[in-house]
Amino acid sequence: MAINLSLPSVDALPADASTRVRILTAGVEVLHTEGFAALTQQAVAVKAGVRQSHITYYFPTRLDLLQATAQFGAEAMMSQISNAALAGKISFEQFRDLLMPDETDRNWWRLMIALVSACAESESIRGWIVEFERQLQARLREGFSAFHIALTDLDAEFLHATYIGALTLDMQAMTEASQLRAREIVGRAIDALVAVHVRRGVSQNAPKTTKAALQRTMPSPPRPDPGNRKRKGQ
Repeated sequence: MAINLSLPSVDALPADASTRVRILTAGVEVLHTEGFAALTQQAVAVKAGVRQSHITYYFPTRLDLLQATAQFGAEAMMSQISNAALAGKISFEQFRDLLMPDETDRNWWRLMIALVSACAESESIRGWIVEFERQLQARLREGFSAFHIALTDLDAEFLHATYIGALTLDMQAMTEASQLRAREIVGRAIDALVAVHVRRGVSQNAPKTTKAALQRTMPSPPRPDPGNRKRKGQ
């Protein structure tokens, strides 16, 4: 059974949701529907249905709001993906597809670039972003573990670096072709890691169906060029 990722939405919140949750949910919704430039305290207050004083009470500056929105949104999305994988609700092919960048990730790229830029001026932001990356990578490893792939810290960092690099290339053009290219780049990085683990046997406890599914994602080895073969006696 495939999973339909649901973006946080204020309208879908229960009536007893806290003000803080309403604000962060509104922040993610504004980011996805209106873009990074629209992610202001005033716009979030309107979307959340609260006074702007509530925003500044929880998040005194826009940077505070950006930081909390990034963590809340990333956890909401990554937890859905990893939990679905761990519960056996999606195949590896579906899991792989859910990790591919799409058009909405361009807004997340802008958000993360703003936070990374703030690291140069704030030691607290530097500490936070290191922990934030650690949490994201832990979620990534959880998802892969459902398919008996034990990513190392370096594996997770490699995938994340590839993802950020692919999005950066996409943002230079922002076309349908550049987005497809970004997906291809991330897909190749995933396939390369899978190939390594498949060659190592993945896990002795992995079922045959899992090994077969992973094997299908591996790129085919290049065929030798007959013209380059040496003739006998040469």
